[in-house]
Amino acid sequence: MILGWTFSLLLVACNGSDGGDTGVEDSSADTEDSGTTDVAVELGLVYSAPAGTQDAGSVSLGLVQTLDDGGALVAGETLASADPGVESVTFTLPDEAPEAHLVEDPDHAGLWAASYAATAWVDTDFDNGLTEGTDVVLGADSDALLVFLTGEVPEGWPSGWSLVDNHFDLGDEAGDPTFSDVGEGTTVLGRGLLDLGLSLSGTYQSFGGQSQGLVGLAVDEEGDADLDEAVFDFPLSGNTFDASLSAAPDPGFQYYSADAGGRIAVIGMVLYNDGDNSGHYTWFLELDADAHTACQAGKPVGLLFMGQSTSLQAVLGLDIVGWQAGWMAFTGNPGAGEDLVRLTETQTTSLAIGPACTLE
Repeated sequence: MILGWTFSLLLVACNGSDGGDTGVEDSSADTEDSGTTDVAVELGLVYSAPAGTQDAGSVSLGLVQTLDDGGALVAGETLASADPGVESVTFTLPDEAPEAHLVEDPDHAGLWAASYAATAWVDTDFDNGLTEGTDVVLGADSDALLVFLTGEVPEGWPSGWSLVDNHFDLGDEAGDPTFSDVGEGTTVLGRGLLDLGLSLSGTYQSFGGQSQGLVGLAVDEEGDADLDEAVFDFPLSGNTFDASLSAAPDPGFQYYSADAGGRIAVIGMVLYNDGDNSGHYTWFLELDADAHTACQAGKPVGLLFMGQSTSLQAVLGLDIVGWQAGWMAFTGNPGAGEDLVRLTETQTTSLAIGPACTLE
């Protein structure tokens, strides 16, 4: 498979490498007649992001080399980039990929390939290239990677420049890649942009005959909960609840994740009795021994906050699974071999809390 790297969001470590200067110019600067009848190979990129999430004036668009480093993706040199603030650009590609970018495909002897991701980032060091580990990666297109193939090209595969979909979203069932013409272009979605709005609502079953609340407790990278301070604390009354998260958690609740390429916070929700009638959470008096939590369709729900990432692999992973940086609610326990499943807006507003929903 072209670009034979594997990806598992929040489970695979990512190493970065510095990006280099582009050797390809924006085709809009090519105004003179070259005198040749050859048709130039052009690739158009369009950047798309939710309104109000990122100032377009700081966004750079470009093509960044992708390399497989033992199953982990590393970003190489920047083949082409546009000036910051350009949301739509067309690049004229060279006749061949730079020789230094060609790598023999591990699954096809004699096949040499150069692979690039259509990417958007904030160029913090103003070098016209993506510097992984420093520049914030705002988006990357996972199903339309740019490839150049040469050498012993398998039958039915195109030589030269193509767009390729490796079907990463299908995992082990991906099969052969699908190729398409470069002229079809690609859209870079802003997956690395912070979405700070998350609404939680549903029903709860009271217990203990006292006033109650819903508290969010952060878990550190060792899996231990911070019982001293709460990320949020919502008092409850009646038999329904409605909570909204609209700001990033305090930095003290976050830790750096190499897999995410940035800081994250993992948060569990717990229903508690207000044992001292203080109106807020006090762990040694109020944490219920049964640890009732929020469930969706009978499965415990956790919360994840992902800060902006400096990892191309992590943002490609967000694009593969269709997730967005910022707040999200999920089910599943990777420690028990379960995949994380992000809840939809409909699901996060149909939660249930009660004795039938407990933390393991």
